[in-house]
Amino acid sequence: MDQEDGLEQDLKNIGSQLSEEEKEGSYGRMLSHAMDIAQGGWSFRLAQNNLGELQKLNKHLEKVEEMLEENVEKLAASGKKAILETLQYQKRNCTDEMVKHYRDNLDFSLEEYFQDTANDKITEHDNTKKLIIDGMKSFRQAKSDKLIKDMVKSSAVVAVVQLLKIYCAWKKISNAANVIKDENLFTSIYRNLEEMENKVAELLELCEGTPIDHRRISLKMALINTLFSFDSREHHHLEGHH
Repeated sequence: MDQEDGLEQDLKNIGSQLSEEEKEGSYGRMLSHAMDIAQGGWSFRLAQNNLGELQKLNKHLEKVEEMLEENVEKLAASGKKAILETLQYQKRNCTDEMVKHYRDNLDFSLEEYFQDTANDKITEHDNTKKLIIDGMKSFRQAKSDKLIKDMVKSSAVVAVVQLLKIYCAWKKISNAANVIKDENLFTSIYRNLEEMENKVAELLELCEGTPIDHRRISLKMALINTLFSFDSREHHHLEGHH
């Protein structure tokens, strides 16, 4: 079973354990949010693919910088040669997405710059060098942002699923509350779940914000993980009372 199929099945199983009232509340909204992401084709594989693209992009940028670095600041003739070779390399190796990024964000056409440089209509090779490198760097930044957003979705969905699984497990334990002797422990679990619910809901709001505040999300995830760790220990303690 694929990871996304497994996630979707997990969410369906959790949904079947929620009451109608719970489905109308924040747990239901969290479940719906996670299900939308799962059904929208999001997966860990997508994030991994983006990471692979970034690695290829880094190599591409390194190659471009290497081709331009040695010659462009020397005599005009060698600068022209370096630009033409680099633009030719770019034309062969840039994806359609990269070409579009150059065109839409920098008003820079690889084909036109190649022709104009070849015909000496463009002789300011340092400016062309800057356009090429800036274009690659800004494209890489855009891809990095997309990867980070996928990772943020990953964190949010994992937090939602983890919280809902703990909540469903707690419901089963709470049904046997009459056999639990430690009422203070039981109450602390209940309060901690409420805090977890609030923190996960806040996390989802942060993840959906624009721009994404990576630092606040990291802090929120660290706090949520602390709560998860506490609850897992307390659940084992409660289960030991059965």
